[in-house]
Amino acid sequence: MYGQFFVIFAMIFTGFLLRKIGFIKEEMNNSLNKFIVYCAYPCLLAYNIGIMDMTVDFLLDFILMLCVSEVIILGFALYARIYGKLRHFPVRVSNVIELSMTCPNNGFMGFPMGLAMLGSTGLFLMTAQNSAMNIFFFTYALYALRRNNTNKNKLTVKAAAASVMKVILNPNIVALFVGLALSLLHISLDNPIGVYLDYIGGAATPMAMIFIGSTLAGSNFLEMIRNRIVWEATIGKLIILPVLTAVIMLFVPLSYEMKVIMVLGVCFPTAATVPMLAEQEKQNHELSSKILFFSTVLSMATVPITITLIEALF
Repeated sequence: MYGQFFVIFAMIFTGFLLRKIGFIKEEMNNSLNKFIVYCAYPCLLAYNIGIMDMTVDFLLDFILMLCVSEVIILGFALYARIYGKLRHFPVRVSNVIELSMTCPNNGFMGFPMGLAMLGSTGLFLMTAQNSAMNIFFFTYALYALRRNNTNKNKLTVKAAAASVMKVILNPNIVALFVGLALSLLHISLDNPIGVYLDYIGGAATPMAMIFIGSTLAGSNFLEMIRNRIVWEATIGKLIILPVLTAVIMLFVPLSYEMKVIMVLGVCFPTAATVPMLAEQEKQNHELSSKILFFSTVLSMATVPITITLIEALF
């Protein structure tokens, strides 16, 4: 298992090196991101869920995983907000710090890790956790980011409907429904369509890791190391929250697979969606980007430690 994680982090380093020597340009990196989000990951999800022998129990596990994940994410958001107040983080940046501490990269890093640990079942459950994260992003996260605005827009039916549509039309959610339809209708993927989905989906993991490494190459690590807030948010994200989740899972009557994915899913670095939404809402996206980059680098050490913790507890 650790050999698989070594390969994943080696691919991140490959992306970092290729960006440093100028082989990958910024415009190429942006195109790579779009290919992964809108093509490779949807194919990965559709294929691996489509070939599953879907049962009612699997569907119930998915719903349960989604609900428990949503509760835990909201609990983390409350913890991050209280922590920010106790530490007297500046009001103008407190919201992006809270979200950076709360939201894990359980898409880009979660999907390949879940697949590596538990196969299609792990990917399926990680998709449930990622779905909970998407719901969080377009509900509470948007509220938190707009909390500091002087001219706050009132919640309207149109705005609420737009948020719901963003969740439903997320490429990963669409791919999930396609995969469920293929599985429940017993549509065989032992054909050229299945081969296509398998091939494109197979490119998702290496390309996603290379993208992460390439993105890291453009950051100033020394500047981040000197930033106390970046350190505190990263430690909370990578160490405190996974440990809290592991302790909670000891007392929650869930299956072994669900406990593993629940802890694994929260141990990843800050999600790239946080600075994207922060920039959209004209908040301090630079700080959230620094936390994202720094937490991604440190996760190369903390994720294997979390895997060891999972194996010891469950």
